Amino acid sequence: MKLSNLAFLSCMVFAQNVYASTESSINEPEREFYIGLGLSFANTIMLESGGISLEENSDFGKSGFGLSAGYEFTTHKQVSIDVEAEYRQLGKVNYSNILDVSGSGVFVNVKPKLFVNYEFGDVYLAPFGGIGLVKVDAKSPINNIAESETELGYQLGIELGFKVNRSMDIMIGYRSAQVEVDSVTTSFGNGYLGGRYYF
Repeated sequence: MKLSNLAFLSCMVFAQNVYASTESSINEPEREFYIGLGLSFANTIMLESGGISLEENSDFGKSGFGLSAGYEFTTHKQVSIDVEAEYRQLGKVNYSNILDVSGSGVFVNVKPKLFVNYEFGDVYLAPFGGIGLVKVDAKSPINNIAESETELGYQLGIELGFKVNRSMDIMIGYRSAQVEVDSVTTSFGNGYLGGRYYF
């Protein structure tokens, strides 16, 4: 076989392999709907009013959790945007055995993900923000008086994640939710570990 014919045949085989790889990549189904779970740790609740602030950490097992359901919009191989609804238990703390404070919230979050592709998998960084209704519960163990208020609040955070496969992500992050009730600003901050399953 002439050298020119061999070179032509090699080029054809290479081009076919590239096309097959590209076609496979293009035809790979995009991730869309998902559900997620995040477990909180290092939870802190701060109360601020009139320049005075109180801060306390949650005991083990009282840091809270988050449940989410959302949709991932893939805009590029390395960029996607998640829009999700999230329910959060924001943790519980006790201030010097005088006041118990806990919270929960329902948020709508927007989370742009920036992917970096490695041989072992895809890693992403995702800043995010959301708004929603936050419920703050306060109770005095001394006289057993309890109050509960719900107001519009917001949360901000950042997340580092790993795309295990098409169907699953694992992540670690930090987020802080804030709400103002009767001139008292309550901030809920925590780290979290979790995962998402994509359909």
